[in-house]
Amino acid sequence: MGKMPDVLLVYPPMKKVGIADHLGLPYIAAYLREKGMSVQIVDTKLEGWSPRRAVEEISKIPAKVIGVTLPFQIYAVEVLNFISALRKKNRCAHICGWHFPHLCLS
Repeated sequence: MGKMPDVLLVYPPMKKVGIADHLGLPYIAAYLREKGMSVQIVDTKLEGWSPRRAVEEISKIPAKVIGVTLPFQIYAVEVLNFISALRKKNRCAHICGWHFPHLCLS
């Protein structure tokens, strides 16, 4: 992707989650693209990134908005820790997709 994406959608690093088809973020991406936004999707598992490397790499992408999926409740702590680490890099990330968008970090 040549220009800065409006929205970056991320499959975060989660232990014990294999590489699988996840349709939530592609559906969100398709909707946003239909509305004229540029969207990039990053799958940290496919990239082979550790949580630390994922934070470093994601924080380099100058997207206006970062959305992070939380596909399974058992990974809430890992995903919230990932989002907290992004926020320490001055990048604001939000949970999107699935049924956990109401979770907040304090």
